[in-house]
Amino acid sequence: MRGFAVLLVFGVHFTAIYDAWSRGPLTQGLADVVYGIGHSGVDLFFVLSGYLIYGGVIRRALHYPLYMRRRLRRIYPTFFAVFCLYVVLSMLVPSESKIPDGAVPAALYLGANLLLLPGIFEIPPLNVVTWSLSFEVFYYLTIPLVVGVLAMRRWASPWRVTFFVALGTMWFVHCLDRESLRTRLIMFVSGIVVYEVLHRRESRAPARVSAEWGALAVLVSGLALAFVFDPGYLKPAILPQLGGPVGNALHVLTLAVTFGIFVSIALRAAGRGPLNVLLSARPLRWWGNMSYSYYLIHSLTIQFVFLMASRLLPERFHGDAAFWVMSVVTLVPTWVVATVLFLVVEKPVSLTVPPRPPLGLGRWRHLHRGDYAPPLQVDDVEPTPETSSQPEASAASGGQTPRPTVPTGRPEGSPATVRQAAHGAGVLRTRSSGRATARPRRR
Repeated sequence: MRGFAVLLVFGVHFTAIYDAWSRGPLTQGLADVVYGIGHSGVDLFFVLSGYLIYGGVIRRALHYPLYMRRRLRRIYPTFFAVFCLYVVLSMLVPSESKIPDGAVPAALYLGANLLLLPGIFEIPPLNVVTWSLSFEVFYYLTIPLVVGVLAMRRWASPWRVTFFVALGTMWFVHCLDRESLRTRLIMFVSGIVVYEVLHRRESRAPARVSAEWGALAVLVSGLALAFVFDPGYLKPAILPQLGGPVGNALHVLTLAVTFGIFVSIALRAAGRGPLNVLLSARPLRWWGNMSYSYYLIHSLTIQFVFLMASRLLPERFHGDAAFWVMSVVTLVPTWVVATVLFLVVEKPVSLTVPPRPPLGLGRWRHLHRGDYAPPLQVDDVEPTPETSSQPEASAASGGQTPRPTVPTGRPEGSPATVRQAAHGAGVLRTRSSGRATARPRRR
């Protein structure tokens, strides 16, 4: 599903840049539709984040600083690499720079971007797509606090659903008189509700083929309805009362319901159903695995491709045919550049489990007490081509996200093997105290 979402986002930025370059009369309407619907790709990302992060938080108590360190380790290294690239290009091409003049304004602007403030706050982002990261970080920060402070792990599932639906409804009403990106916070509530619904026992059966076809129908009709409500395309003469903030709120609510239904069925898709076949396609899965890298770098790559095309192609080649040619010509370089970013930065830095500490006295005590945790939990590991043989979810896992194998931090084998490991490290557990004490190894 992440691959599908990132392709929607590609459509937004491709049509936006192509519109400034050239557009023929036959592709005018199509480009408008692609641009309008493509914005929903970010909303689908929010729903998936709401589902995954809430699932990890509600299942077990978390050590909050360690949890936030893992989340930032997941998103920040790749963001920082692309951020540095944008800063360098801004200095090389000042005419395209968004950095304000003056040392102090420039430092404040770059500092705000480094802190991921654009989006939640009305600050223009250096990289146009990074506004959504501030929403993600806000959700990372708040959802463990809400769950922990209210002791929601002790609540019954219907009460949790009621609470979050009520919270989302109040936020929706609040946004009816103001048009803002913050209306999209409702998408996280949609993902939370999807998690609660799918983890009821009666909801874990694989989706039927008819349900998968129904999910595709809901997706198409929901996107069409959301496009109608979009204030940027709503015809004031037809529905003047739904323009502005009201139209924006209805647009977001329609997408939240649409993606909630779609994701809840897609996560249970199995067998030869159309949805499972589509989401299991190898190219789409690979696109999903590197979707974060692709999301951060694709806009810059599109701009570079169009810059080269405008210098190499004569004006007469701009038009309807060029729209289809450029869509393919642009898609391939974005895939290549994103793959390089994924393999060089994201995968080795953010998706690789760090080495565990050596088996010594301190770690053995943790093992004895049973409170040792590996540096990176399963929920923080994104699927990779080596660990994803299925789409984001399958019926075999009861509608839950398949988990890659991660070391548990406990020595494997029989009790004798564990004792040998302890003696090999110069550690012996005494029977009287139940504690691990160190003694020199016998020569």
